[in-house]
Amino acid sequence: MTWQPPASWVENFDLRQWHTFQLPVKARYALEVHRPRQLLSAVAAAREAALPVLVLGGGSNVLFTGDYPGLVARIAMIGIHPEVKRNGDVLVTAMAGENWHELVTFCLEQGWFGLENLALIPGSVGAAPVQNIGAYGVEVGELIESVTYLNLAQGELNSLSAEQCKFAYRDSIFKHELRNSAVIISCTLRLRTTPEINVSYPALQQAINASAEAGDGANEGTGGDSCHTAITGHASRVSDITPQQVYDAVCAIRRSKLPDPLELGNAGSFFRNPVISQAQWQSLQSEWPDMPAFPVPAEPGKAADWVSEKAPQEMKVPAAWLIERAGWKGVRRGNIGVHDRQALVLVHDFKSAAMTETSGQALLTLARDIADSVAEKFGIELEPEVGIQPPGSWSR
Repeated sequence: MTWQPPASWVENFDLRQWHTFQLPVKARYALEVHRPRQLLSAVAAAREAALPVLVLGGGSNVLFTGDYPGLVARIAMIGIHPEVKRNGDVLVTAMAGENWHELVTFCLEQGWFGLENLALIPGSVGAAPVQNIGAYGVEVGELIESVTYLNLAQGELNSLSAEQCKFAYRDSIFKHELRNSAVIISCTLRLRTTPEINVSYPALQQAINASAEAGDGANEGTGGDSCHTAITGHASRVSDITPQQVYDAVCAIRRSKLPDPLELGNAGSFFRNPVISQAQWQSLQSEWPDMPAFPVPAEPGKAADWVSEKAPQEMKVPAAWLIERAGWKGVRRGNIGVHDRQALVLVHDFKSAAMTETSGQALLTLARDIADSVAEKFGIELEPEVGIQPPGSWSR
């Protein structure tokens, strides 16, 4: 009997609406998944036809270099379920299909704190633990209580504690041991009803101080104290800063530096910030004295301490600085290029008349050229943070 795709599968599906690069690529088959059992059935049907399966969330961390030859399953499971604990903490379980930034905003509005530094990160809740997303001194692994995933081999739901997730810098067990056998269904976060402000990241502290100074003048005589308006008060004291102010500052920074995917296709940071030895960094500083770097924490899953009493063994160097110093910031090749305000972001101008079927491959070539240039100039290897399809395409 000839194999037939399930009736719910869409053939020859245009993937532009499912990934933020908005490249003109198609999937042989596509399916929106609303229940775990639906995904199990889809995977079984795909395996019967020897078709590869790619599970997508928000599509904000993937580069398609061409049409996908199998089934693309988009996780569309939604729902947010809070549980207030006696100690004042709140366990918030969010389904994998929830939009990450909308979750951050919702939790802040409810008075559940801890996610403010992670505002405006694109993508879905399901992708957050895979990458151990982080920004402005906070990583999601610090806030995760547990992750529930579907074991595709066993057809069962399993749960992992934060420790079992093996969180590290932009890394987790879901990128290694469970890479091809687990699909995240939900994530439980331990948030607080009493704020614990983190403004250790220098750029965030500067933004809050600048907003505070502007607010001092803008609010004189108004009597207004809404934290949704300009930041008021002297923000150099952490006790004076509210979670809303941190959220607002993070959003302002990200909007000033990063393009809107609805206007200019991108996947946020294309490369990971490389980690090098302290000895290598000190050697490079003899030639590049302004090269920034931050200490990498010894304990996996914890955000870096930006000021350390002890000399760290490893240093994290901003990839954007390396790329800019290598001369790539603002470079364009047809309808793809490097963003002119943030060198870490590669872009696809999908509104350009130069759109071609090879845009994904052209982006990959550009990324390789950037990495080769940085390696030649600084002796530092850049690795993509974005998942490239098909796997193995990055090999240089």
